[in-house]
Amino acid sequence: MKTEWLRVCMKNPSSSRHMPRTAVEGGMPGEGYVSELILLPSDNQTGLYSCAVREDGVYTVLHSFILIRHDVKIEHFAEEVEVLGLEIFLIFVPILLIGCIAAAVVNRLKSLKKEKMTPKSSKKFAVRNFREQWCHNRPWLKYHPETKSMYCTICQRAQAKNVFSVEPGCTVLKLENITKHEAGKGQQFQTAQRKLLEKSEASVTAAMRNIYFMAQFNLSNHIFADFNQHCINQGCSDLIGLKVDKHTTYEHSNSIHDFQQAISTVIIEDIIKSLDNKPYSIMIDESTDISVDQNLLIYIRFLNQSLGKFEPKSCLLGVRKLRDGATAGKITQEIFDSLNDFNINLSNMCGIATDGAAVMVGKHSGVVTRIKETVPGILSSHCIAHRLALASGAAADSVQYLVKFQEIISSIYKYFSKSPKNMSRLDKIFDIVKKSECETHATRFKQVFHTRWLSFDGSVSAICDNYSSLLSILSEDKGAKAQDLSILCKAYQSSTIEYTVVHPLLSVTVDKINGHFENEDGFMFTKFLDDVPSDFNCEKFHFKGHDIRDSGKYRDEAKSACRNFVSNLLENLNRRFSFEGDSEVLSSMCNIFNPILYSNDCKDKFLKSAKQVVQHFSDCNLNDFENEEMLDQIVTFSHVVKSSYSHCSNSINDVCQVALKHKEVYPYVFKAAEKLLTVPVSSVECERGFSRQNIIKTKLRNRLSTDSLFHLMMISLEGPSSDLFDFNRAFKRWADKKNRRICTVFK
Repeated sequence: MKTEWLRVCMKNPSSSRHMPRTAVEGGMPGEGYVSELILLPSDNQTGLYSCAVREDGVYTVLHSFILIRHDVKIEHFAEEVEVLGLEIFLIFVPILLIGCIAAAVVNRLKSLKKEKMTPKSSKKFAVRNFREQWCHNRPWLKYHPETKSMYCTICQRAQAKNVFSVEPGCTVLKLENITKHEAGKGQQFQTAQRKLLEKSEASVTAAMRNIYFMAQFNLSNHIFADFNQHCINQGCSDLIGLKVDKHTTYEHSNSIHDFQQAISTVIIEDIIKSLDNKPYSIMIDESTDISVDQNLLIYIRFLNQSLGKFEPKSCLLGVRKLRDGATAGKITQEIFDSLNDFNINLSNMCGIATDGAAVMVGKHSGVVTRIKETVPGILSSHCIAHRLALASGAAADSVQYLVKFQEIISSIYKYFSKSPKNMSRLDKIFDIVKKSECETHATRFKQVFHTRWLSFDGSVSAICDNYSSLLSILSEDKGAKAQDLSILCKAYQSSTIEYTVVHPLLSVTVDKINGHFENEDGFMFTKFLDDVPSDFNCEKFHFKGHDIRDSGKYRDEAKSACRNFVSNLLENLNRRFSFEGDSEVLSSMCNIFNPILYSNDCKDKFLKSAKQVVQHFSDCNLNDFENEEMLDQIVTFSHVVKSSYSHCSNSINDVCQVALKHKEVYPYVFKAAEKLLTVPVSSVECERGFSRQNIIKTKLRNRLSTDSLFHLMMISLEGPSSDLFDFNRAFKRWADKKNRRICTVFK
């Protein structure tokens, strides 16, 4: 048998069991070949070939194998092959092919089984994820990552039946589904939104009513949540919808501030609407609150027509915190900022009232001086109530007897106010000596304040009422009562008082004081003289159950004190209520509307006042102003009133009403009447504002901000009754401020 050596090369064999992939006759292995296989001669009996590996010139016989692989190429084989070897070769080839086919079928069956176990959706659709940008401008859209579903909070709260409201929600995370739902397919979305808005408005309105009630009765914000729960327990179901979730209840201090701000905004809008670009005046004053913060109160005054009559109306405009101190520059800037915040025209300001402090009325750099530089022609007024208090206080301080009397009153107040035991003794004695069963307890003593207008009135009244009981506890006491000044002071504190009645009231009061002093017929003085003996030679007399020491010296001292007080009081009143500066212009305006001066006997005084008024308006730099034309209008108007309106024009105010109703005929006279009634003569509204400030901002509420204080004061002072307030407007202001979770509004 012929045999032949064959060289077979194998590329990158990993083990000796791998079959060669390429056979090359002779030569060295090509690039990438790491070894050489040598086929040894076949055994004639077995037909097997042996394989030898040559590495570095050394041959190693590995094993024998049958060369049946179809992918091995033998370029030169043995020329003669035994019949037995060929038969074996031909037998194993089909077997190997069948095995390969069977293995391929088994693998295919396994892959088909795996495909059946895998869900078809995973192959048909790509995995979808929720995108955060879908929530942009859609606050109602919520996504739950646990269930991988989308919900509509509007439909859920409105209890609408759709895929976005019921479980398990919308599980197909596609923008198309969201837009279809937003478009309101079948009007379900719009219906749900409308129901939610109605429900939300009802809940917020109910909460605002509680806020309004609390503000008007000066209740603390801390009780808001408990107050709401109390209302719910009483059957107010609208408040249940105020709680959106456990994190959004709208009962936090910030939510309360927003409610108060919305209500205050509506009240301010009504005030600005009533102002309607009319001439106005302001009243200003500053005070220190419980937190030792200096606050500036600004009130605005203008004419408001009601039932055909023009009446002055005063409203709170602003509460400004003076952070850098109460300087003239800071106060002036705060006034301008307040007017700008409400778009009030600064050029329409025609007057200002202050308490007369140096920082307010200083000639060189006071607040009034600074404002006049910007708005020429405004008239300033020193508060008449302050002037009256200063006059009476200065008169009392000039009499040593009255100074001691003030100390006695203060001592009595402290003696009883600081001791419940002493007050109880007084009540027991009062029960014994009381004159009627209607008197249940003794009148409480009041403290004397120099800063309070005529506070002696209430203090002395309490001493007089408790005089008999008081003498049973104390050794002696003296009393007096300034009744006429008390009446004048109360008249000057009226919120609607006009300059037309200031001097008539003052003149009547001065005449009454002079008459009482000359005739010694004052009410309290006469009553006292009736109870004491006319003969003062005795050392003491019996008065209301008590022995009172008496002598000529005591009576002379009392009369001298009264005489000195009255003379000093009249002097101070004349000096502080003199016609100087702007007061002279206001007095001239009163004269041109005074029907008494329309007679021929007062013609000169009337013309003098008219010329002074014309000169004032000329100094205001009005573009459409003519001096001669205004003077002619004033004179003509006086003749018309005298001839046609004498039956209904008996006072200065009546004549002003006639001028205000004939604006088209007498435009200059109309401006003078409007300015006269608009200019304030006192700043008592500011004092009332400070009283309300101290009621609202107490020791327990000392952390109230200036904004919150302003909103509460606006509701408390200027707000109408709750049944007349428009809560729908307040809800709209509140909802438009920013996006609210409780009421999502789509635009």
